[in-house]
Amino acid sequence: MKTNNFFLILVLFGLTFTKAFAQDAVFSQYYSSSLYLNPAMAGLEPFTTFSSNHRTQWGSITTPYVTSQASLIAPIYAKGVDATHRGGVGISFYNDRAGGLNFNTTGANVNAAYNLHLSSLHMLTFGAQLGFAMGAAIRPYSWV
Repeated sequence: MKTNNFFLILVLFGLTFTKAFAQDAVFSQYYSSSLYLNPAMAGLEPFTTFSSNHRTQWGSITTPYVTSQASLIAPIYAKGVDATHRGGVGISFYNDRAGGLNFNTTGANVNAAYNLHLSSLHMLTFGAQLGFAMGAAIRPYSWV
């Protein structure tokens, strides 16, 4: 038993000091990309909502950074007389192309949110997200 705890602590300690090099996509109007920002936001929209963002960064360089994102949110209501807003589900897609090496990141996420009503004015919203992302650097052919 003590050996298992030792290895668990060793693994957690090793993961603490691992370097990760990554860059998240950045949007100027971050409030328009709610599912990309926080999966619990799927529970706050009262109607079916579609939103999208597109950003081109540093247009003065040869190959600018281009980021696109689209999401769809569908609310969930309880049936019956007490039609309270119980939460929502959403799906989100994004693509990020960065610079001259054409580093491309593509991803998709499925979100679910649950609203816990504390009173008529207050609620807590819990969200979960499941998704994938894949990235690849594609070098253009050069005929030298």
